[in-house]
Amino acid sequence: MDGIVTVSATGDHLTLRFPDGAQHRFHAVWLRDHIPNSASQQSLCDVPVDVRIQSAKALAGEVKIDFAPDGHSATYPILWLKRYAYDADQGAGFHLPEEVFTWDKSSTDLHRHAQLSDRERAIRLKHLGVAFVQDGWNGATGDLPSVAPGTLPYTAQPYLASPPRYSVVHLPETASEPATLRLVDGFRLAEVLRDKSLSGFNLLTKYPLRYRAEQEQTQGASGALLRIAPDGQLRSIRYDSRHIAPVVDVPFPRLLPFYAAYRQFLDLATRPDLAVEITLHPGEGVLLDNHRILRSARAAEQGGGRHLAEYPLSTSDFNGQTPEPRNWLAAAE
Repeated sequence: MDGIVTVSATGDHLTLRFPDGAQHRFHAVWLRDHIPNSASQQSLCDVPVDVRIQSAKALAGEVKIDFAPDGHSATYPILWLKRYAYDADQGAGFHLPEEVFTWDKSSTDLHRHAQLSDRERAIRLKHLGVAFVQDGWNGATGDLPSVAPGTLPYTAQPYLASPPRYSVVHLPETASEPATLRLVDGFRLAEVLRDKSLSGFNLLTKYPLRYRAEQEQTQGASGALLRIAPDGQLRSIRYDSRHIAPVVDVPFPRLLPFYAAYRQFLDLATRPDLAVEITLHPGEGVLLDNHRILRSARAAEQGGGRHLAEYPLSTSDFNGQTPEPRNWLAAAE
């Protein structure tokens, strides 16, 4: 596992591009202060004030660095550097989790596949964020909230500190005719937004939106539209226009650029070429990765007895209920 190393002109930092495409910078002082498996118990006091990187080379899964001005050398495993990377991905804005494949309207991956095993469905959920529930969702009890017609694409319950990882949208067996659900891959949206404006993308990862529960004035949780982990991995999308509280966490000089990026996000979320429409027949449903998939229903779809219902859930919600979805979820984790 070798990467590509570039040392800055001043030697104050290096840039390491990992084999998976993620790119991170490391300061000379940080590298010198954190030498892995060092036999000597050095402290920052032992690091020269004017420390810089003289040279660096990646070979055989390690990065060998020669420091100036004292000529000290150290070796860093690339896996160790990836684990402790503290710089967001500056080259690509982010990188996707492993085994995640993004999609849009041009993709055929979301078409139904008959006779899939539980494992195959779990793999599709992990890869695409979507898996069809062939026999509907029979584990939910009580009245389920309807998918609000005509709303902007959303993720479920962003006002919770930890929004549910999964959600089932289904058409009850009592529905008189099929209904259409519109899905947008939030990770694909993030890719397009990054390519259009990296600076705008970064604003949406840096400043949070605040949310509140429906018909409640009390403040709920807050979170960025696009959540990026410290290692540069895209982790989740969080958004529902119906629960947005006033924007107060963006500094005055950054508010207008933030709103421009925010508007770009919404334009992309409603762009036809990024959306896939799926038809659900009475009794059918679809299991969604709530940290990734945005959904909405056309206003016309919620009339005439075609009420799509949604049931946000966590892993524990599958226990003791319909065995097939429980097995999919266990395999997908």
